[in-house]
Amino acid sequence: MSTEIITYIRLLHIVFGTIWVGSNIFMALFIYPAVKRSGSIGGQFMSYLPKTNNMPAAMTISGFITIVTGVWVIYYMSEFRWVYFTSSFGMCILIGGILAVIAFLNGVFYIKPKGNKIDEIANKIAQSNNPPSNEDIDKINSLSNQIVKATNFEAVLLSLCLILMGLARYI
Repeated sequence: MSTEIITYIRLLHIVFGTIWVGSNIFMALFIYPAVKRSGSIGGQFMSYLPKTNNMPAAMTISGFITIVTGVWVIYYMSEFRWVYFTSSFGMCILIGGILAVIAFLNGVFYIKPKGNKIDEIANKIAQSNNPPSNEDIDKINSLSNQIVKATNFEAVLLSLCLILMGLARYI
C-alpha cells in the first residue's frame, strides 16, 4: 500500500475519531448535566437532540469508521505480527484499540437500545393523547439515568484511548 493512501486513511481515522470522541465527551460533560438541571424543558430538548441530523447514527458511523481505519493503520504498520504489540508503542495502540471497540459496543448494544425504548414510550404517550403515567415517567427516568451512566463510562474509555494513542510514541 502506498504511503499516500495510508496518509488518507490516518486522516480519516483522526477526523472521525475526533467527531466520535468529542461528541461523546461533550454529551457526558455538558449536555447531560444541563438537561438534568433543566427539568422538563431538558427532557423536551433530549427528545429533539437524537432527531437532529440523526445524531445517534452519526456517532455510530463515526465510531465505526474510526475503528475500521484504526485496524487498517495497525495492519499497515504491523502486518499483525505479534512482536509489534510487545513494544510499548504497540501495547498502547493495542490497548487503546481494545478500549475503542468496547466503547463502540457499549454505544451500539447498550445505549442505543435504551434510547430506542425511550422513543417507544414517548411515542405511546403521544399517541394516547393522555398525560404520561407515573410508570412511564419512572421508566423514562430510569432509562435516561442508565444512558447517562453508560455515556460517562464510554467517555472515560474514549478518553483513555485518546491518551494512550496520543502518548504511544513517547512511552
